[in-house]
Amino acid sequence: MSIEEIQAYIPDGLKTELFDNVAIFEVPVETLYETFDDLRNNKNLQLKLITATDERETIGCFRIWYIFGVPQKNI
Repeated sequence: MSIEEIQAYIPDGLKTELFDNVAIFEVPVETLYETFDDLRNNKNLQLKLITATDERETIGCFRIWYIFGVPQKNI
């Protein structure tokens, strides 16, 4: 996928890091449900994985990662 194609899926106003065909962005907890709902139901992305990392030593909390894939692009 091109960067332009990936950017079409990224919610507005979020700082995003792009790595090849991967986009990483942090979602404030206050908008987590709305963002998840938009990615799944409006942009038709498939939820592939939910995982967490223990980052208490560096940022003081756990970080939850939601991994989505674009149908027919990321198998």
